Amino acid sequence: MGRKGDISFVITNRLIRYAERRNNLKSVGDHVGEVEIPLGIIEKGIIKDEQEFKLIITDLVQRNNWEGRKLAFTLPSELAHLYQLYKSKVKDRESLLIVNQWSRDNPSYGKQRDTSSLLVYSYYLHHIQSYTALLNQSKVRAIRADVAPQAVYRLYQERVSYIPSDVLVVYWNKDGLTMTTYYLGQAVYTKHWDMEDKTYLPGLFKKYYTEMLFNQETIAFGQVILSGDVDYLSEVYTEIRENIRSPIYVYGNQFIPTKFMDVIGVSMW
Repeated sequence: MGRKGDISFVITNRLIRYAERRNNLKSVGDHVGEVEIPLGIIEKGIIKDEQEFKLIITDLVQRNNWEGRKLAFTLPSELAHLYQLYKSKVKDRESLLIVNQWSRDNPSYGKQRDTSSLLVYSYYLHHIQSYTALLNQSKVRAIRADVAPQAVYRLYQERVSYIPSDVLVVYWNKDGLTMTTYYLGQAVYTKHWDMEDKTYLPGLFKKYYTEMLFNQETIAFGQVILSGDVDYLSEVYTEIRENIRSPIYVYGNQFIPTKFMDVIGVSMW
């Protein structure tokens, strides 16, 4: 878990959400906020204008007196994927940065694990290096890469007393939708769609949900977790309730809106 003074970023194509740990209690005392990234600086997860991106980070760091602080961060969700180790070649493994995201409710947690069929989150190393270099040049210490949907699931873990075996995370932001399924605490399938629509059309969730189900085995979920920053999250909630007979978990209160669930989850790792 992050310590007092540590900072966290969730980076998307359109904005940076941030959190600062102000004490050592889990998900308590976080100072959160966000800054917009103008169009064209990051496209489909790739930094197109390094100088402008660095200026945005440097300004954010200076305004908050974060110079020298430890930083955990995510890359845009479309750059993360689940990687099955037994299918890999050595040269492929070396080009990836594996993000070890084992969950506390996984039966294998803390035990020797058979990696022959292990699914792990990963980013390509050159993507990590490009972000890390610019973050470090902005006077923070980028020490850890995370994955946003996993961070959402992590915060959910800490907020509930019972976690069903099959969980669906619906992570819906203005620039993209990611659905990730979990079985016994381990991510087993993830799918991302680029998004441009500013308004919600009836049936949109059902369309993407049907696509997601076509490519993986689980068809029933004991819990749905909904998070994101789209203005129509309440409409998404309603359509989930109409299509999935499962309880829906939405984090947020009068002080911290739902959209900050991801960056608070990053700060807890």
